[in-house]
Amino acid sequence: MFMVRASQLDAFSQADIDQFTGDVVSYLMTHYPDPSSTIGGEVGVRAFVERSIPRAAGFGVTSKGAVTALLELWIQFGENFERSPLKTWSSNLLSHPILPGAAKVDAIRDRHLELTGGCVLVAY
Repeated sequence: MFMVRASQLDAFSQADIDQFTGDVVSYLMTHYPDPSSTIGGEVGVRAFVERSIPRAAGFGVTSKGAVTALLELWIQFGENFERSPLKTWSSNLLSHPILPGAAKVDAIRDRHLELTGGCVLVAY
């Protein structure tokens, strides 16, 4: 009989997180080169992603797509939306206790896309 211990499941989970982290670091560096460079290149982006994943989960944002979209917003507008004219609105929506995480991120992303016309902000 084949048995999987809890410690092995944790390792699978960590391996998934490590893979996701690497994928997102590469994605952000490719699609957001100027903000990525400003926060310290690959090392800085990796640190940003590693601290942002648990933070996103604290807001109920846990799916890979929603986490990636939130990281895109944070890399452009600041980790607390400090460079966003929608700072208060975005922060309040993200902190909403009932809305699903993906719905929060979709709404925030849509409002920011309207505001920026889809242009990537480069100031960091």
